[in-house]
Amino acid sequence: MRNILLILSLSYIVLCYGCTGKADDGFTILIEFPIDTLDPRYAVSAYSIKACRLIYNSLVRIDRDLQIKNDLAEEIRFDSPTELYVRIKKGVRFHNGSELTSQDVKYTYDSIRDEGRHSPYYGLYRRIKDIEVIDRYSLLFRLESPHSPFISDLVMGIIPEEIDRKDNNQLSKNPVGTNAFKLYKYISEEHIILEKYDHNINFPKKFLSLKTIRDDNTRLLSLLNGGGDLIQNAVAPIIAAELKDKSIDVISAPSILYTYMGINLNDPILKNILVRKAIAYSIDRDAIIKYKFMGMARPSYSVLAPEHWAYEDGILKYEYNPQKAKELLDSAGLVDPDGDGPQKRFTITYKTSTNKFRIQIARMICSMLEEVGIGVELRAYEFGTFFSDIKTGNFQIYTMQWTEPIEPDFYYWLFHSSSIPDERGNTTGANRGRYRNLEVDRLLEEGRTTLDIERRRELYSRVQKIISDELPYISLWHEHNIAVINSRYTNYNIFPNASFEPVKDILIK
Repeated sequence: MRNILLILSLSYIVLCYGCTGKADDGFTILIEFPIDTLDPRYAVSAYSIKACRLIYNSLVRIDRDLQIKNDLAEEIRFDSPTELYVRIKKGVRFHNGSELTSQDVKYTYDSIRDEGRHSPYYGLYRRIKDIEVIDRYSLLFRLESPHSPFISDLVMGIIPEEIDRKDNNQLSKNPVGTNAFKLYKYISEEHIILEKYDHNINFPKKFLSLKTIRDDNTRLLSLLNGGGDLIQNAVAPIIAAELKDKSIDVISAPSILYTYMGINLNDPILKNILVRKAIAYSIDRDAIIKYKFMGMARPSYSVLAPEHWAYEDGILKYEYNPQKAKELLDSAGLVDPDGDGPQKRFTITYKTSTNKFRIQIARMICSMLEEVGIGVELRAYEFGTFFSDIKTGNFQIYTMQWTEPIEPDFYYWLFHSSSIPDERGNTTGANRGRYRNLEVDRLLEEGRTTLDIERRRELYSRVQKIISDELPYISLWHEHNIAVINSRYTNYNIFPNASFEPVKDILIK
């Protein structure tokens, strides 16, 4: 509360930082981290992806209800298990005035499939055998083997072939897409100004700026003093819950953002399933949600959110039970040497980022583990170092998030044995805990080849039950999306995947 009062008192000080740099006819989104590229083929950070989705259209898109809908595609269908026919809309124009054609679609995906271009999405699209342009608006994707989630993979922004052939580095800072906003000015990766291109959208301003302010307090103060109009998922819930300034509105809505504890299954202690179950029973999710998220989160028991069509409710949920955790550790032969005394059964290292809010949560989890006799050394790292350690398997436990677990084939990327990274972290997946289960492999392989939706539901139900029993991940919670927005605006309806696309619909009160 002391920090809240400090922020609210400072918010009334006239700060030059907050009162400059904002266009009179603009709407400014304040973000935590820079946008490292505006080329969708290379965008992997959350803010780069969000920015690209404002600039580019894709063949399909994810709507507010997390359903796959046609975007540039007018018709899309499987002609066979390995052939996907696509007909695109006529008359769609890039921001430079040229018409988007099937050749641009082919070029976009072929460039990603060019190993020499080093796109991080190379592994995702290497299952494409070839792409045939049928005519100006039709094309055929041929796959190496059946892949039922392939339509949902076609969310890549389509780029203009003509521009990229002349300079394949241009789009990273000078993007040319077809969506509602086009680039107006690239000041730096920390400040990008877009201009309204589609005049059929509600967006009431001419310009949309994305501006990076790394410090949490400075970012919020800038918003309160008129230096920005929107902060989304970059204000700690404990602060958002206390904000009472009439110049802003706080909006909270359930999300699919998934927070989990990753576990190294090669570790001599953590490879014991009894230890993993004990850790799961030691964590009081409800207390963390109440005291750290101020109720703006919900417990998670699976990678998929409960409203997902493939979610399986009949899985082990590991409700808080420290006594059971102690019994499991005893059964594992890890007896507490002095009962309730200071000595620990064993000690593990817990890695997290330097984000202040994440450190607070990690400390709370550490205290819970210590209550059952598990010693924990908490280590916080700058995100680049932290993520590098996770990718290379240099960890025992860590906590992290997945922002868009929409297609259940995501389980293949997370838990199939072929998704295990090498010692350098190179892989086509993210099985960083080195989980191996032949039955899970088989189920996931069938899940991505059958087109029968009910069969897929059955397969992923079984996968979720096995994962919840063997615990390569410990599911923690789905945080709510939290938006703090200038009170002059209304009709900002947050998407469950926290996209910035709802900004198209905002209105002035």
